[in-house]
Amino acid sequence: MQWQGILMRQQQNNGAKPPGQVVNWPLIVCHFLGLPLELVLHNVKTFGVRSVSPRAGGALLLMFLFVAFHPDENVLPLICFMIAVVPLSIVAHISAKLRHWRGEQNHSRFNGRPYAMWVLPRWNEVTIKRLEPIMAWVVGAIIYHFNHPLGSFMVSAATGLAVKVATEYRGNRARNMDVSDALIEQRVAMEGMRNAHGRSTTT
Repeated sequence: MQWQGILMRQQQNNGAKPPGQVVNWPLIVCHFLGLPLELVLHNVKTFGVRSVSPRAGGALLLMFLFVAFHPDENVLPLICFMIAVVPLSIVAHISAKLRHWRGEQNHSRFNGRPYAMWVLPRWNEVTIKRLEPIMAWVVGAIIYHFNHPLGSFMVSAATGLAVKVATEYRGNRARNMDVSDALIEQRVAMEGMRNAHGRSTTT
């Protein structure tokens, strides 16, 4: 029976040992790099309670490294950007904490609502967030011709944000497919149970 095969596969999957946890450092670095752009492009009062605080320290460290790697160039614009990230991170974290204490429902890792939604009200949030890395990369490439430290960081941050957006898209798609598969398996199992119950009542 089809439903029996599905249940057997589900039991095997449930009994299988999960793979060992592996720290994906490149992805973590991409999350760090993307935070400064998210703080600038998104409303800091809409971030999730766990979206900023784990990444702010890493983002500032990477920005400091970009400053250190350009000792003979004008790093003042990048330093100003780095300093601006500090209050933006603090405001975003405090705002998220206050909303959490008030009991407001919000995804803890939500990275804020884009300001561009006010300018482009017909565009949905997902579309805008997918386009943000491209726009930031173009802006960073232009800035690079005038200021190498800030431009190189902007290009790197846009690349990191693009990787973050792509992985989140893949993760959401995989979760949606898992939920859909689980619903189908549940429906097939229920049909099999009803059929078995119907045969038992007729005998």
